Amino acid sequence: MELFQALKTRRSVREFTGARIPAEDIREIIECGTYAPSALNAQPWHFIVVDDTSLFPDLMKIHPYISSLGSASHAIILCADKSLEHAPGNWMLDCSACIQNMLLAAHGLGYGAVWAGIYPAADRMERFSQYFKLPESVSAHSIMVVGCPKNPLPLVTDRYREEKVHLNKW
Repeated sequence: MELFQALKTRRSVREFTGARIPAEDIREIIECGTYAPSALNAQPWHFIVVDDTSLFPDLMKIHPYISSLGSASHAIILCADKSLEHAPGNWMLDCSACIQNMLLAAHGLGYGAVWAGIYPAADRMERFSQYFKLPESVSAHSIMVVGCPKNPLPLVTDRYREEKVHLNKW
């Protein structure tokens, strides 16, 4: 898929066929995430790949906005190891850039995905930490639900708004 087409056509997908994504494609999605920029190149991310669908109901209980996981192929939980940060406090920005790369990679491979935040909801972060037995220095940032889309992806829509662009001053 051409870069600009991918950027303009990626959308949150919440309905999946249930078909399995090959492990090599999941690896490619994660690898693309690791090419995201991070503050001082700290790359504080870690990934928990959940392909055991028997765990999906537990995850849907922990996170109220991932009911789409019920028909998905995988969940990828993006975590940050704050002990790896070179610029403390930037882990959430680093992970946001990482997950955006992953969403675009999934789209480029023809899959659908949706990003659901775990951070900054402290209770949700704690429940994910307990469920996955995360080390003390590691925090859950977000979860990406990914699968084969049930419906065709939408066409490009015009989202650019000239009135939101300011030159040199507001």
